[in-house]
Amino acid sequence: MSFNADWSQGGRCAPARGTLILSNSHGDSLNLMSTGTLCRHGARAGTYNGSWNIINGSGKFASNGIGNGKLTMRQLGNGLVQLAVRGSFSMNSRPAQ
Repeated sequence: MSFNADWSQGGRCAPARGTLILSNSHGDSLNLMSTGTLCRHGARAGTYNGSWNIINGSGKFASNGIGNGKLTMRQLGNGLVQLAVRGSFSMNSRPAQ
């Protein structure tokens, strides 16, 4: 997971974008691009609310998969993050196994 925010406007919240890689135990993955808003809540805490789209995948998911939805993330402290990914995903074709 990698996100960047544009804090040049000042304030507590800023436009942000990033990528998120979801993978299974076999190494098959989906790569999501997300855009949204990142807000600070103190020195270490923050929340992110945005939308996502699939940009590509690998292994079982290396096809013309399509999907989108909403993404929320909240920093819990001690390096922990609570993540909620909601939406839909479908595959136009499945690669050879």
